[in-house]
Amino acid sequence: MMIATSDIKISCVVNQEDGVRALQVVHAAFGLAGQGKIEVPA
Repeated sequence: MMIATSDIKISCVVNQEDGVRALQVVHAAFGLAGQGKIEVPA
């Protein structure tokens, strides 16, 4: 396992209905998209 930290933080505001899609786009853009799925309670 590898853990990395950074002082760079990125924040954004999106409409609630666009939240899941926005997260998917950010993960894909930064190469964070994995094969497993995580359920996040609403």
